[in-house]
Amino acid sequence: MVIEWRRVRDSIANNRGVTMPLPKIGSKPPAFTLPNQDGKKISLADYAGKNVLIWFYPRAFGGG
Repeated sequence: MVIEWRRVRDSIANNRGVTMPLPKIGSKPPAFTLPNQDGKKISLADYAGKNVLIWFYPRAFGGG
């Protein structure tokens, strides 16, 4: 369930020059795969049926 996407979308757009449509709150999130802190690829589908909190932050809490 998408709770807040605007900050993530704006951050990506500001850092990558990419724009994304704003999904509606309560809608299903888009499928994606990203590396975790150990470099292992993790897919959102790996957590199907579970509550998931996705927290985006700059690398090492630094400038990017």
